[in-house]
Amino acid sequence: MILYDKMIIIGGTGRNIGKTHLAEMAVEKLSKLAEVIAVKISNVNPGNKDLHGTHEFVVEDNFLIYEENDRWGNKDSMRFLRAGATRSFFMVTDDAHLPEAFKYLKDKIKPGCVVVCESNSLRQWIRPDLFIMVDGGKQKGKKNLSQLFEWADAVVPALNQKAFDNLVSKIKIHKGKIVL
Repeated sequence: MILYDKMIIIGGTGRNIGKTHLAEMAVEKLSKLAEVIAVKISNVNPGNKDLHGTHEFVVEDNFLIYEENDRWGNKDSMRFLRAGATRSFFMVTDDAHLPEAFKYLKDKIKPGCVVVCESNSLRQWIRPDLFIMVDGGKQKGKKNLSQLFEWADAVVPALNQKAFDNLVSKIKIHKGKIVL
């Protein structure tokens, strides 16, 4: 597992449970302290392609990456820009190509930037400074949830604004690391 300083990964047990909202809140807070890059990773598996919306992509051999430049729509990558991210990316890949895809993206990120990433799958490969799980209950089709909960530095209940506010109020940059 690769250690990655100045990175938060936010994962969760399913869709529509507040992961993106929590990531926006983290971007907003951290963008006042450092340059923030936001990344949303969608892991596309057979049969769930329709769940991920539509984007225009830069196509690489085994993954797709889109850099968002529009702040004024409803896509998650746009929301991250409005929250204060300097750059925002949307990545689509499968588990097998995620390390390759993230390395490709990482090479495009200026060293020293804070990275706020929404993804469950990336946590299998990367050890960020902070890994947060949003718990909306067990969801059918989500794999490795027990492992993800073991790795979590914090767990917050789904769609709980008070819990989100409390958690984000504790996030700080200390000695080059993101900490609670």
